[in-house]
Amino acid sequence: APGETGLSGQTYLLGTDGYGRDLLSRLLLGARVSLSVGFLAVLVSLLVGVGLGAVAGFFGGRVDDAVMWFTSVVWSVPSLLLAIALTFVWEKGFWQVFMAIGLSTWVEVARMVRGQIFAVREMQYIEATTVMGFGPFRTLALHVLPNVLNPILILAAANFASAILLDGGSREGLGWD
Repeated sequence: APGETGLSGQTYLLGTDGYGRDLLSRLLLGARVSLSVGFLAVLVSLLVGVGLGAVAGFFGGRVDDAVMWFTSVVWSVPSLLLAIALTFVWEKGFWQVFMAIGLSTWVEVARMVRGQIFAVREMQYIEATTVMGFGPFRTLALHVLPNVLNPILILAAANFASAILLDGGSREGLGWD
């Protein structure tokens, strides 16, 4: 029961389990792992998704066709199945799990970034950077990506929860824990 006192006279805020272990400390340790996997998987997802989506959206043409073909191929495989397959390919470990989850959730980011960049690249200030002689990567990094940052952050927050759920599903599917 919450607020119960143990044998040593300590008060456990969330109580203890059947073996006398403090539930709050166990909750905090479990949250540390889940939050770490969530943050790191979203970071990998953003790096891959924003990179590919930005290149596809900004350059268009054959580059866009190639990136979107690859994105469609990855998108056709369910994220949980892809995460489990990647963790089977790599050995068990914390880093392998978050890499597998990040590499299975970048597709939505890439598609959203590509669509946002299609809208932004037609603006007059982007045309002005071309007239001023700025290179495409400078224009992309300094003028286009900052203007699509808000949707990226919203999608990152949604992917954070998905990454934690995928972590639980992939660990369960592999028989870990």
